[in-house]
Amino acid sequence: DSPAVYVYKEKYNGGELVYVRDQENFEHQENLLWLQTAAFGVLVILLGGALGLWLSRRLILKPVHRLAQEVQASARSSPYKPISESVMTSDEIGELARICNNALGRLYSSLEREKSFTRDVSHELRTPLTVIATSAELLALTPLDDKQRRQLEKITHSADMMRDLVSFFLQLARQSSDAPQEAGGDTVASLLRRC
Repeated sequence: DSPAVYVYKEKYNGGELVYVRDQENFEHQENLLWLQTAAFGVLVILLGGALGLWLSRRLILKPVHRLAQEVQASARSSPYKPISESVMTSDEIGELARICNNALGRLYSSLEREKSFTRDVSHELRTPLTVIATSAELLALTPLDDKQRRQLEKITHSADMMRDLVSFFLQLARQSSDAPQEAGGDTVASLLRRC
């Protein structure tokens, strides 16, 4: 009646020989072995996953996080502070750090050239503007007809607008990107309304 019993019959010396094997204990051991193997497999998968997560955080995410911190610190610094050499390793993260360092260096250099150019051009424009404004003031002291007076007003108004623009560009060139705005300065809306 037991499903774990195997019977083998064989003819032997004119009679019948019957072998009976009780497999119940063997099947119990076999089931226990399968259960242990499955539990060990789950344990290996869990430990492997935990180890993989730890290694990925330690070997991949930690260097990326350090690089991100270095790039942020470099981007916020004024004057330009290169990315630390400790991040520039011989792997992909180091290569990415070198690329970021070169890009930030070129960006800061370009911004400094632009500021210098704006400052120099603004200073150079002040002299001819002063000559135009002074000449217009002297011309206003002479007798002019209505048409000449209107032309002179256009010249004076345009020179004043140009002087304001030059002052604005000089202020932009002097101002560092992280310096706070001066209180009472023009807002963008008021500048647009004036323009």
